[in-house]
Amino acid sequence: MNIDLEIEQIVEKGKLITEGLKEYKNTIVNLDDLEELYKKLDKLYCEIHVYYRVNNSESFDFFYKLYSELEELFELKKDQEFADKAMEEYRSFNSKNEINLIEWILKYQRSLEHFCDNSENEYNLYQKLNTTKLNVIVDITKYKNSYEFNIKYWNHWLDIYFKYRPEKDKDLNKIKEHTIENYLIYHNKYIEIIKKYNKNK
Repeated sequence: MNIDLEIEQIVEKGKLITEGLKEYKNTIVNLDDLEELYKKLDKLYCEIHVYYRVNNSESFDFFYKLYSELEELFELKKDQEFADKAMEEYRSFNSKNEINLIEWILKYQRSLEHFCDNSENEYNLYQKLNTTKLNVIVDITKYKNSYEFNIKYWNHWLDIYFKYRPEKDKDLNKIKEHTIENYLIYHNKYIEIIKKYNKNK
C-alpha cells in the first residue's frame, strides 16, 4: 500500500475516534465512561508500524497526545486494588515513624516511571484533559486511593532518598546503583527491613 495513503487512513481513523470526545464537551465525565474511547485509541496506536511512529509522528500527534493523557489516568484504575491495600496500611501507622515508613516504601515499591508529577495539582480529583480544547474534566474520585498513593509514595520516597543520599561525590561513586536500599545499606540502616523485601541484598 502507498505509504501516504496508509498514513492518511490512520489519521482518518484517529479523527473518527477522537470525535467521540465531543459528546463530553464542557462537562465533567467519569473516567470509566472514557474507557471505550481509550481502548480504541490504544488499539489504533498499537497497529501503527514503528517506522511510521518514528518518521511520521507529527501526523499522529493529535490523537497520540490524547491517548497518552488517558493512558496515565487509566493507570489509576489498573492500580486500584494495589493502591487500596497500600493506602489502607499507610493510614494505619504514624508516617512520622521512619521505621514504619521505610517498610511501607520498600513493601510497595514501584518503578519510578510509574509515577506522574502531580505537584501542581495535588489532590485534584477532577483532571482536565489538556490535549483537547473541548474543556473536558475527568472525575477520578472512584480511584482516589490510586491517585493519593501516587502522591504520598513519591513524596515520601524523595524525602528518604535525599535524606540518606551520601553528600560527598567520592562516597556516591562507591555506590553502583543509586537506590534507597543502597543508600540505607551505606549508612547501615534498616538492614533487616531491606532483607525482608529484597532477597538480593
